[in-house]
Amino acid sequence: MEYSNEFKDLIARIEQTKDFIGYGNPNAKILIIGKEEALDIEEECDKEIYEIAVKSNWELWKKNDLYASSITPDSIPVWKDSKDFNPLYPWKGDELPNGTWKNYQELINHLYGEADAGKMTTFHQYAFITEFNDSPSKTSKRKVTEVQQRITHRCKNILNHPFYKSFPIVIAACGHYVKDYNINLEDIFNQKYIEPESVKIKKGEWINIHRKDNPLAELIH
Repeated sequence: MEYSNEFKDLIARIEQTKDFIGYGNPNAKILIIGKEEALDIEEECDKEIYEIAVKSNWELWKKNDLYASSITPDSIPVWKDSKDFNPLYPWKGDELPNGTWKNYQELINHLYGEADAGKMTTFHQYAFITEFNDSPSKTSKRKVTEVQQRITHRCKNILNHPFYKSFPIVIAACGHYVKDYNINLEDIFNQKYIEPESVKIKKGEWINIHRKDNPLAELIH
């Protein structure tokens, strides 16, 4: 699977810091930016996931880039059989967990008609996923200095890279983080958006849709 020049440049640019890049299809049309990984690294199981999926994220993408012609979503083995983690299709074949990833899957099912996906996680084929905060936490924290520092670092040094700006649809799935941590989405993506259209999803829940001058590009949060 060949990657864009923007993605290759991102991998090369952060070789020293080895920042978290994300999961899923780098060539997709949808970018989803969440809050942070829902992990408690004090727990042994979560610590193991953090080591293989988050801490090693850059190294795994570097390997994928080196062997791009032979590593595709179809070539990646089922996780439970191989225990060979790959960020291009993480946890392949696993049942869909409740929570955030279930919401992502439902969104992709709606957009791409993946109604036959059943209980399996397949949305990584259709979207790229990353986080505003690269420090894992089981719960979302409000106005915490350490979280602010990590989010500021990623917004200024990682998420404003041309790779992340290349997606026509960006979904900032981060709730109150935009307000609590002063996340300026227009600055990150170097775009001015038309006044947002607020759409009610259900009682007490809304999404804001920002459209660029280009009608094919949208920011949703």
